[in-house]
Amino acid sequence: MKNQLRGINQWQSLPGIKVEKPLPIREFHLQSDGSTLTTTITTNPGFDVFETNLVGLTWAAAKVVAAGYTIQVPHDYDEANDHLIVKVKCLMSGATDTPTIAIEAFVDDDPSTDLAPDAITALSATATWKEIDLSGNSLTAGDIVQLTFTPATHGTDAIEVYGMKMEYKSTLVAYSKSNR
Repeated sequence: MKNQLRGINQWQSLPGIKVEKPLPIREFHLQSDGSTLTTTITTNPGFDVFETNLVGLTWAAAKVVAAGYTIQVPHDYDEANDHLIVKVKCLMSGATDTPTIAIEAFVDDDPSTDLAPDAITALSATATWKEIDLSGNSLTAGDIVQLTFTPATHGTDAIEVYGMKMEYKSTLVAYSKSNR
């Protein structure tokens, strides 16, 4: 192993260790003012019971109000590999609408520049994991990233979000030597 590592110093990175962490969906907020979402979903996104036994975030039919979510880049984030993906398990409550969800992403040290990740691809009546790729944006451990979710027009069916998780490359310890 020592011969394989020759030329790699302590600040360079190996391919990294993939880590997945769940993200609590109850942390969504109304993007326009930061207020907590409720179960009143007639005007804004909010929380509802799906399929009798599952609770999640929903946008009622025809509601296109933006919801926000704040994440912190973990301290063991491998900055050299710069790989961060947010995964969202979501669906449409019916098969009439197939909208996308526009995504904006802003970092705390430059809150006016959108990282411009791709939109969440067209939803269907089957719950699937959709990806928001934030890789390659020079994120650093401890950065705060604000995500904004704005659904496209969906006049008939509700959008339902069952869960979220973050996938990133880890160095297993704090990336910054001063944080170890």
